[in-house]
Amino acid sequence: GRNPLDVVTEWVALRFATPVSRADAEDPGVWETLRRQGHHIHLVRQSIAATAASDSVAPLLETTVGTPLLLVRRVAVLADERPLALSEHRYLGHRFRLEVEFRGGPAGAATDPPGVTAVP
Repeated sequence: GRNPLDVVTEWVALRFATPVSRADAEDPGVWETLRRQGHHIHLVRQSIAATAASDSVAPLLETTVGTPLLLVRRVAVLADERPLALSEHRYLGHRFRLEVEFRGGPAGAATDPPGVTAVP
């Protein structure tokens, strides 16, 4: 097999998407293409959650339905707070590790791990 690592879905706001071709999306990538077109990404908001491979994603990852995945959502935001692009990456849980560094300790309650928020 090819040993795929992840499945990526990307969305770009229509007002920014018109000049982005499929070839651009493949190389150099959607976000780099937008940057080269003069859009400055002010910040990226990222969230990570556990999920399971669905009927549509499992075959793409060469795995079975229900296999544990990490769902990483990234939103690129412009300086005026308008969203520029959103990407969802579904990684095979056993092939991916997230490393995060925090300086100065956690900002929340002392009992909460840094960056962890309970889902209601």
